[in-house]
Formats: sequence, structure tokens, C-alpha cells
Amino acid sequence: MASDLRRPTSDDATTGTWSVTPTSPTTKFDKVDEAVTDDADFITCTALSGGRGRQTFGFSAFALESDATVQSVVVDFRGRKAASQAANVGGALKVLGLYYDAGGRNPAQSFTAYADTWATNPTTGLAWTPADINGTGAYPLQGFGVTTGDTTPNVSASQVSITVNFTLANRRGRLSWVEFETPDASTNRRGQISWVELETPDPPRRGLISWIELETPDAPRRGLVSWLEFEAPDAAGAGRRALVSWIEFATAQETGNWLKAQGHSAAVIDALNLSTPALRTRAVLDLHEVTDDEYHGAGGALV
Repeated sequence: MASDLRRPTSDDATTGTWSVTPTSPTTKFDKVDEAVTDDADFITCTALSGGRGRQTFGFSAFALESDATVQSVVVDFRGRKAASQAANVGGALKVLGLYYDAGGRNPAQSFTAYADTWATNPTTGLAWTPADINGTGAYPLQGFGVTTGDTTPNVSASQVSITVNFTLANRRGRLSWVEFETPDASTNRRGQISWVELETPDPPRRGLISWIELETPDAPRRGLVSWLEFEAPDAAGAGRRALVSWIEFATAQETGNWLKAQGHSAAVIDALNLSTPALRTRAVLDLHEVTDDEYHGAGGALV
């Protein structure tokens, strides 16, 4: 699971009366935006309005990928109360212009780390969407902060942040490469095209490596086409454990009536297939080579 964190960048809305320490500047977000804990600056709720004290903040937008799955939204903060009597402090969210307050807890008298979690969007009761988190959806996340329903004694916060926990789609990795080359004539290699791809797609296919090359080397071999693929599918797929296959087609120098060529092989077709597609078949090997000796030994007939 991955996560992304944001800290306050501006003041959003204030409910009740909140003071700041130090008193200058008078903004509140800069008293709670530290990446490293610093309890020397903080905000304090000294009075409620309509039974609630809340301070929320703006933040730089998230940028989740559209196929991510959001697990939760968490407001982390450091809070305390000013005396030993019971108090209350918790996290808060702003979604689509509405404010949502966590139930909170009775904090310690020294600054202590707390967290409140929303597994679903509080406006819809449904799972968060990446668009909601990014602020572009129908029910966008717009702010976060701290809230209290009891300021006897006063409560304070010295650090506030919001974290989105999510998982990415099963796109493990892909590497591809292509090359087209026309070397100089002195090498007698007129052209080459090669390509390779390494891909790990979603289950149940665990891995795929494939490669293809088209090459025209120097005479007497006029053409060569070769291809290689290695694939390891899942074990549950019909007992197929692995597959390795390779094929080569070559044509020799003579392009006319090649069976009457003298000397060594005039043309060769080689095919090799090594595979374990099922538990009963271990390997298959096919090889055929036609030589001039074989041709004459058969009285001019192909053997």
C-alpha cells in the first residue's frame, strides 16, 4: 500500500475562537505545518460557537492515478489540554463545502500524537474515488484540520497533516526497446531490426519476455529470421509450467535449382522447439538438413 501526505498551506475556515502562539503572524496554518515536530508554536481553541470549535486548512492538491484504490484518509495531529479536567479534540474534514468532525478523545496535558481515519467519503458513505481525493470529483476533498466540542479546559494543536492511503493497479513494470540499423557497407551487413520487451502484466500471467530480430547478414547467407519467446504462465493454468520456443529460417547462397549445388549444404531449414506445455511432454526436437551427398545418394531424390 502506498501513501501521500499533505501539510497545511493556508487557513480555510474558523469556528469558535482560536488564538495563535506566537501571536505574529496572525495566520494559523503556519503554526501547525511543520514536517519535524515543533511544539513551540501552536493554535488554541478558547471558546466554542454553537457548541463547536474547528479550524481547517487548505493544502496542495493530491494527484492520485485514476485507477488507484483509496483505502483511507487520515488526519494526524499533535494535541493537548491546558488542565486535568476532561476535554475533547479530534480531526476534521471538509468535503463539498461541508464539515465533518471526528468523535475525538480526551487528550493528555502535554502534546501527544493522535489520528482520526475516514475509510469512506463522509458525504456519500461510499469508497473514496481518486477524483474525490484530487479535488476534481463530484464530492471533492477540500480541507482538513482539528475540532473540539469542549474547551474547559482549552485545547491546542501544534502539528496537523492529512494522509491518503491507496493501492495502485497491478501494473508491475514494462520495458521495451526497438532499434533499426543500417551499418556501413564494409561490414556487408545491410540492415538489422531488433526489438525486445520485458513485461509483467496482471495475474494470472506472471511474466513474459519476447524478442524478435530480422537481419540480412553478408553473403553467402542471404537472409535470416529468428524469434525467441520465454513465457512462464501461472501454475494453475492447465499444468503448463514453462514454454521456451525458437525458430530459424535460413536460405543459402544458391537461389536457383539448389538441390544440384555441389559441396556442402546448399540450403538448410532448421527448427527447434523445446517445450514443457504439459506434464507428459518433456521436450520435442526436430532437425532436418539436406546435403548434396544425401541428394545424390538417393539417386536424385530427396531423402
